Amino acid sequence: MPGYVRLNSMQGYQNVGEASSSQNPLSSEATFAPDQMLQAAKDALSNWQHVQNLDEFFTNIYEYHQRHGFYCLLLADLLELFQFIFVVAFAVILTTCVDYRILFEGRIADLTKASLWDVIDCSGDGTACSLSNPWMIVTIIFASVFWLHRLVRFFYRCTVFLDIRNFYYTALKVEDSMLRNMTWYDVQDRLCDENAPYKLCIQKSHLTSMDIYQRILRRKNYMVAMFNKGLLPARLKLPLIGDVCFMTLGFKFNLELLFFWGPWAPWENYWQLKADYKRRDGRQKLRDHLSRVILWFGLVNLLLAPLIFVWQILYCLFTYVEMLKREPSILGTRKWSMYGRYFFRHFNELDHELDNRLCYAYKPASLYMQMFYSSAAEIIAKNVAFVASALFSVFFILSIYDEDVLRVHNVLQLLTISGCIVAACNMFIQDENAVFCPEMMMNTVLAYVHYLPSSWRTQAHSEWVRREFSRFYQYRFTFILEELLSPIVCPFVLLLWLRPSAGLFVDFFRNFTVEVSGLGDVCSLAQVDLRNYGDPTYQMGNKPLSKEVNMAKARHGKVEMSLLHFISTNPRWEPPTDAAEFLNSFRGQAEKDARLLEASADTLENPLTQSLYTYLTPNAVPCFRQPRGRGVSKSVVPLDSSQLSSLSASSVFASAFHQRSHTPSVICLGAPFASTGGSAGQSHLLNLLSPVNLDILYLHELHKRRQQVGTYGSIPSTSADESPFNRRTSAM
Repeated sequence: MPGYVRLNSMQGYQNVGEASSSQNPLSSEATFAPDQMLQAAKDALSNWQHVQNLDEFFTNIYEYHQRHGFYCLLLADLLELFQFIFVVAFAVILTTCVDYRILFEGRIADLTKASLWDVIDCSGDGTACSLSNPWMIVTIIFASVFWLHRLVRFFYRCTVFLDIRNFYYTALKVEDSMLRNMTWYDVQDRLCDENAPYKLCIQKSHLTSMDIYQRILRRKNYMVAMFNKGLLPARLKLPLIGDVCFMTLGFKFNLELLFFWGPWAPWENYWQLKADYKRRDGRQKLRDHLSRVILWFGLVNLLLAPLIFVWQILYCLFTYVEMLKREPSILGTRKWSMYGRYFFRHFNELDHELDNRLCYAYKPASLYMQMFYSSAAEIIAKNVAFVASALFSVFFILSIYDEDVLRVHNVLQLLTISGCIVAACNMFIQDENAVFCPEMMMNTVLAYVHYLPSSWRTQAHSEWVRREFSRFYQYRFTFILEELLSPIVCPFVLLLWLRPSAGLFVDFFRNFTVEVSGLGDVCSLAQVDLRNYGDPTYQMGNKPLSKEVNMAKARHGKVEMSLLHFISTNPRWEPPTDAAEFLNSFRGQAEKDARLLEASADTLENPLTQSLYTYLTPNAVPCFRQPRGRGVSKSVVPLDSSQLSSLSASSVFASAFHQRSHTPSVICLGAPFASTGGSAGQSHLLNLLSPVNLDILYLHELHKRRQQVGTYGSIPSTSADESPFNRRTSAM
């Protein structure tokens, strides 16, 4: 099987580093690479004696679960192949085999009404070009080569996922029909089961959830760190537009190919960084090498730009035109940008966990952006919409009375255009029922996305905050336009922006890579090492903050919040010593605030209840039932009651309230709740806030108060450190 190595004829155990002919038993002094594995060879699991690439193995297991099994996964891949053939063939027919003179006139030479087959003419007469056109030949050749590559990849994936299915069946005892009602955490528990008949890792008696996460997310953690340290996205200054953050799917593909997947990447193999990148003395040589590679990337992108640009146009037309006809306002809706997805992503956070948080944040983010509108633009839009509505309504009523009206020249076009104008104008008209409460909506967004610059606090009503937030949460029209222009802009970004920064990326891999026994080289910021990489402004204790910015530290409390998020989704994971000390201090602070809450009636001054007020909005929806059915694969909490109880126990916030629940006092929170006193109140509150990580909200509140209290010392200026848009790392 490609990517994996099977050893079906092992006697006892075998070391990966040994030659296949070696029969010597393992000794205590043997050294092993991170993916050396052992398995008994006496039962049906002997097919899984040794997995050479655990990163790919766990990634495929995760993808198999998220895409609902073998047949659904391969069916989607197969239809993608047919979709590509259809797009290319349809485009060729439209440009070479359609006589547009007959199509537009509607009649042929003898004045008879033309049929569809009369319009088809492969001779090239009356068409834009013919099959003998050199550009058309080059396009077809490139498309054929790309499709053959995808076809080979499809058959490769068939063999890979056939073995993954066998692993699910034989090792995990999970059939495809069972995946419908299993969360990823159920699958992960079976992989980490200490009593399982298979032993995957030679360095440990059993795997942990962190081991699996860091193998699946090895590359993505580096990308998240690049955004956190200000290396990405590309920041451009354009005339008349100003500062622009450029991060598209095409640019992301180039970055991944450049830094992770290509033979020119800094990686020796899937788990080990090249030795030269770990030494400072070879920096200049590596910078020059990476600069040359980026130069070639830019030139290749420039050469392929016309073909990719045509493909982008065709794909957007075939995807969005029908959608635009059905829902003209679709271009005015918003979606999370690529920049926003990486900025809000935690270290060690799987794709479905990120999607879940951003889906919850979609509605409050939309409500927040709808609060800002231009009065002048609204006045103009209302008047233009009135005129367009009048035209549309008159011709629409006439067409109902007599359908022959639609046969009049340009009437149908007038109906379509006027309808689109009305839909476009509605984008600039504020909802008459909208309430201006930007601070509340921004707090609700924070409850889900977990990261927002501290300089935005109490400034959510300002135009500059709205403008900067729109870079995270952009118009769909903006997203489509960026993707359309990406083939043209991307080569120049590579040549003029990324290439001069080659040295910064070399420094990044050297300074933020650490070797972990049994795992290999990983991003140091993703190791929840709070002592070396945590943000001091989010740490517990009374230690004064320094004005000096430590470039080794993660920004925005990324490490601390990633730890709290990982604990909430994987409550059985045992954190390392530094992380455990942080959690204990954090829990101690929460219990202290809970005790103070009993002695004081002023709940607004208590960080514990203030973190609740951050989220208490009319958008909160209770959730009392465990999710089941097709959507359960996207769930971010375990399903069984034992894990749910351990999840509550792992929450610092819930633990603090639990410690105080035995007292007769009532904690008043105001609307929409009367109280949280007693176990019933706790249960209702925790069920209501189940999508929200209250620990992270509480940590934000502590961070805010630490900045405000003078005894903690001064902090770095937010204009230089907090804003994610005016930052560029000069030295790593």
